[in-house]
Amino acid sequence: MILNLKLIIRNLLNGKVQTLLNITGLAIGFACSMAIIVWVQNELSYDKHLPDSDRIYRLTFETNTSGMRMHFARCWEPWVSQMPASFPQIEQLVRLDPYRHTALKFGENKFYSDRVFATDTNFFKVFNIKLISGEEELVLKEPYSAVISESIARRCFGNTDPVGKSFQLSGEYYEKMVLFTIKGVMKDTPANSHIHFDILTSFVKPQDPPGWAYVYLLLKKQTKPDHVLNALPAFIKNVEKASERMIFTPYLQKITDIHLYSNKDREAEQNGNVTIVYLFIIIATVLLVVSLVNFYNLNKVRLLTLHKSIDIQRAMGSENKYIILQSVIESTICVFSSLVLSLIFLDLSDQFAVSFLGFNLFPEGIGGLFNIWPFGIFLLIVSTITGSLPTILNILNRSINIQVFGKDSIQSANKASSYGILMTIQFCLAIILMVSAIVIFQQKKFIFSQSLGKMSSDIMVFKRQGWEIRAKYTAIRDQALQDPLIKNFTASMEEPGGETMDAMTVESSGLDENHKDKPLFVLSVEDNFLSFFDLPLVTGRNFSKFNAERKGEDYILNETALKELGWTPQEAIGKPLKIRFDVPDIFYGGTVVGVVKDFNMTTVKQKIKPYVLFQKPIFYLCFLVQTDSANRKQAIINFKKIWERELPDYPFQYELLGDMYKTTYKKEVIQSKLSLSFSILAILIICMGLFTVTSLLITRRTREIGIRKVNGARIFDLLLMLNSDFIRWFGFAFIIACPVAWIAMHKWLQNFTYKTDLSWWVFAVSGFVVLLVTLFTVTLQSWQAATRNPVEALRYE
Repeated sequence: MILNLKLIIRNLLNGKVQTLLNITGLAIGFACSMAIIVWVQNELSYDKHLPDSDRIYRLTFETNTSGMRMHFARCWEPWVSQMPASFPQIEQLVRLDPYRHTALKFGENKFYSDRVFATDTNFFKVFNIKLISGEEELVLKEPYSAVISESIARRCFGNTDPVGKSFQLSGEYYEKMVLFTIKGVMKDTPANSHIHFDILTSFVKPQDPPGWAYVYLLLKKQTKPDHVLNALPAFIKNVEKASERMIFTPYLQKITDIHLYSNKDREAEQNGNVTIVYLFIIIATVLLVVSLVNFYNLNKVRLLTLHKSIDIQRAMGSENKYIILQSVIESTICVFSSLVLSLIFLDLSDQFAVSFLGFNLFPEGIGGLFNIWPFGIFLLIVSTITGSLPTILNILNRSINIQVFGKDSIQSANKASSYGILMTIQFCLAIILMVSAIVIFQQKKFIFSQSLGKMSSDIMVFKRQGWEIRAKYTAIRDQALQDPLIKNFTASMEEPGGETMDAMTVESSGLDENHKDKPLFVLSVEDNFLSFFDLPLVTGRNFSKFNAERKGEDYILNETALKELGWTPQEAIGKPLKIRFDVPDIFYGGTVVGVVKDFNMTTVKQKIKPYVLFQKPIFYLCFLVQTDSANRKQAIINFKKIWERELPDYPFQYELLGDMYKTTYKKEVIQSKLSLSFSILAILIICMGLFTVTSLLITRRTREIGIRKVNGARIFDLLLMLNSDFIRWFGFAFIIACPVAWIAMHKWLQNFTYKTDLSWWVFAVSGFVVLLVTLFTVTLQSWQAATRNPVEALRYE
């Protein structure tokens, strides 16, 4: 065994380049696949840390109003809170009423948070978040009580106990800051939760309906959700008006399914997508297969270079099982070395993931890999078998003997047919990955080109502002526009790329029976909103300057709204119109003055909605400020002074429009970067295999090359001869890969309502890139062989 170990080490060291390529290629495959599996495991683990996760469901209702279906993640029905008394299957019901973009003031510490909720006293019984200080039954019992997270406590109070201290907050529809007293501190919400909490407050008036709230039910043990759903129609019949009973379709969604399977309106946070999980599982499989095929090819090549050594071992009486054992040990050494190197790659890639992709690959450190130890064992076993397979197959085929091994192997190498299938598979997978990378990049580019402002880094967005801030809009705008560094200023009801969900029916004497009671999505905008974003009018005029004394409105409709109302652009101008609204003295009615071309106010994943635009400063929740691109920093400093002078209690916190779109399309941006990275790595692994295979094939054909040169063969002819096999393999791969890639990308693009085209050039460029890299790798060595002195070649043989 000692002699065998010495022989194994000698074999590995003699082929240093091949060994290094073996280890590196496999390590890259290991690192990528393990990183993806860690990410997939995290995606699948959302909310499973809750002890009763199998019994917690979120209640939602799909509504159908005048043919418009909407499915919100929140409930507004006031009778929802009565359900526990009528349903014995419900153990607990918890409401989470979001303050949405909440302005917070802890002394001089001012900031916004989207993770502030009013909730019921039984919250901790359902969500099982541990309190560091305070008692579960008491912390939210009194009005104006609050529990803050450990992170907020550390940020605002340092090491001081915050219990008993006060802070102020203001939500979207608060007229002023409201004072709350801290009654407890809770642990931070685990990262793998579909909803996170910075602050929880009691309901100011628990007996009043909370408005739009997320509703969670903890069902009793052995209760199925269908038991509740089947009983809901009878309950709704008793509590809802007869005219509105039929529009409700109730749903109960398991809390562990929300992150990957929910894409409802007004989700608490941006959820994942199970399709993306499947996509990356496929990518991990592809990269692993490419690495293993490459590992197999390299070991097969290496076996051919060691045939004389093996022949001698057999001549000396070595049995087949010892030859196989030697191969297994060599393969195991390479595999373990690759595993160690892959861990180094992963440790280095964590920082890369934070800076390049925007998320932490291993939030628990590299030790988080221990959670996937079964996958690690699987990699070790499969890789070791793959590396030993060439030797095992030769033994089983009885091809390793003194007379046959060398001859048959050399002939096999000369024909290169034994590598064709495997190289074709590698080329095919590389082309598919390259097509995916280009299509995803093109879709990302298309998304940003369709967005309002087109990724501008000069526009500051102040979103979801409260009443007190909105009341100061005119004063802030007028002062800002006196600064030459502030180029433009406008406002709207929602921020670009946000969720425009407020739909109301309209009335007009110009509507026929088929188009009455059609809901339109309302969007209050400043006078210059259309010119601010260069939105062209189809017909009519823009808004005139807003007059607060006027009892009436001007309306501008988009093209989709015209279709809903059955009007042509020319017919619409001058038509009377009024928005139906429950609150009096808000909408008085007016006329349609213009028609604007359709534009994407939300995301390209949704169809463009029928919008009615109007001017109502009370609904200017979002401020948009365009700065001088050359002096942006100074413009921001100047505007901050105006803000702090007018609104000393509110934080100066903004997002650049381009950054906001990147957040909105965060998943698409990450997919684009990852697909490109994985494509490059796949091609790199293939190049490693090509380098070794080409080297062997050229070495085996040294005599042939020398004879051909002596007989007058040109360098071009020799290069064509040496490259012909690889070109043929690539051709087969391209024919197979194109339809597979088209089907995969066509399915992926179905996630978007508006999408880029799957053009022919995408496949052509992908194939060209893979072919170019292949020919470059092969030709580097082919050129050296083709330009060598034929006398040296013949002497070598």
